[in-house]
Amino acid sequence: MNYIILDMEWNQPAHKSKLVKSPVNLYGEVVRMGAVKINEKLEFIDDFKISVKPEYYTKIHSHVKKITGLTNNDLNYGYTFAEAYMHFMKWCKEDYVFLTWGYDDVSMLKDNMLVHGINADSLAPGYNLQVIFDDQIAADRKQCSLSYAAEAVGEVPFQAHDALSDAMTTYCVCRHLNIQKGIEDYKKLRNINFEEFENYADNAIYHRLVGSTYPTRNTALKDKQVNTFICPDCGATVKCKNWFTQHSDKRIAMCTCPGGSEYFVRIKFSKNSDGKFTAKQIVYSINADERKFYKKKFMKKKTPARV
Repeated sequence: MNYIILDMEWNQPAHKSKLVKSPVNLYGEVVRMGAVKINEKLEFIDDFKISVKPEYYTKIHSHVKKITGLTNNDLNYGYTFAEAYMHFMKWCKEDYVFLTWGYDDVSMLKDNMLVHGINADSLAPGYNLQVIFDDQIAADRKQCSLSYAAEAVGEVPFQAHDALSDAMTTYCVCRHLNIQKGIEDYKKLRNINFEEFENYADNAIYHRLVGSTYPTRNTALKDKQVNTFICPDCGATVKCKNWFTQHSDKRIAMCTCPGGSEYFVRIKFSKNSDGKFTAKQIVYSINADERKFYKKKFMKKKTPARV
């Protein structure tokens, strides 16, 4: 069996009114795919890189441009998603699983497949290396950045911020992990309260970069692009209040839409080289057990973060 280390970049709709909603809510349209293929001995086999010309989100989102350096001109060239996916699958061949740094890439790939009429039922399983890295090296129950992980194991991250460079950096980190054991233990690791409330990823309904850059985290939390989202059930704008701090770079809140649907909202901050912060918003559906846990863990014992 081979491991396919996958990293992707995707563009976002310019406005919520432009969001593709069928057959799924498409919060990002893939524009770059990068991957590294390695064997069970973690030996490098090959790499893959392809550009995708977007069909729906054809103008680069300002925040995506800032993070990736991509321009509108870059989006004018590339394969259709269906063509790019066909080339990618031909390159992957058979008997493999995906390794990613975070949960977003495989779920985003599935959403793009569905929107472009490709059956996603047979897509290979994916494993979040953050979970394996934390178990085998970091041991602090939090999702760390790829650059932090590379530094922790003595690797120098590839500098260019593109899909293949990030996949190569992930491969460098992989060489310090027991991937086979990590996969064998993965279900058990996912069942651990990984940073208390971190990994309700299967319930996530939004994954999006929001806003621009902010001088402080609290400034970001005052921005309506950060503290609001559109309820997928009733279409109303939901505003998040009473943010609780998980640690310095994460805030969490529980929100209720006018129609009564409840959600968790998590904001993850990243500090840029200029000292400013970017924010990623993730919105999760919620069940009774998760609601009970949140209220017990946060609302009774912690003071909301001031904003």
